[in-house]
Amino acid sequence: MLELYKALKPDDKDVREEDIEITTLQNILVNGGYNDLGFEVNGHYIYLVEEQATWSENIVIRIIGYFAETLKRHIAKYQMNQYGEKNLDIPLPLFYVIYTGEKPVAKEYISLKEDFFGGEETSLDVKVRVITKGEKGDIIDQYFSFIRILKEQIKLHGRNRDAVKAAIEICRDEKVLNDYLENRQEEVISIMDFLLDKETIYKLNIEDHEREAAKKATMNEKEAIIKRMLADGLPYQTIAKYTNLDIKEVEAIADGKVLA
Repeated sequence: MLELYKALKPDDKDVREEDIEITTLQNILVNGGYNDLGFEVNGHYIYLVEEQATWSENIVIRIIGYFAETLKRHIAKYQMNQYGEKNLDIPLPLFYVIYTGEKPVAKEYISLKEDFFGGEETSLDVKVRVITKGEKGDIIDQYFSFIRILKEQIKLHGRNRDAVKAAIEICRDEKVLNDYLENRQEEVISIMDFLLDKETIYKLNIEDHEREAAKKATMNEKEAIIKRMLADGLPYQTIAKYTNLDIKEVEAIADGKVLA
């Protein structure tokens, strides 16, 4: 953890491992979401870091939930009075996304104000720094190397444990995340299992959206045909028969309602 902190904040030379407290959240949201990594340093900073292989600016929305819950826990831990006159002593939040995907990304930050509200003035803005590479040899650079090697092995072995184990062996040979992988191999394999599943779930969600969009497009075409049939004066029963719809659905379209 110390290596990651120094990679994110290289100007802080004095921080020690014991100054860092893990605050990673597990299943804090209704949909079971969580932040990949959260930690607090000397009570001054809260870092929330998420890794994503598929580009999505919605990280900003997730970060808002992560930070709100982290702050709530911080306030409870130190028994702070939210209703008192004195400003609460809360850590400075710093948000990051480590992006390992193939799609080129030029922006340095994702901003709630800029990317979701078109730059309009808002009472709430959240900025997440986008990290697409590390400094040569640092822990982030090694992580990107690990992901690159893992992707290569997935192409050879498929999305399974064999790919993860092969990637770990190559990383050991190339001294990539060597200490971490040496001591925590099973943990890494378990984490990778989860991430591979997460990627599969993401793809299934995309497919669901695509199917829903196709279904909607088909329904729109059917509604257009029904409207033409209605305009030609065909009876509702006849239209229902030839479009495989319930007569009530035909009546709804006639009344100008949009079918789900």
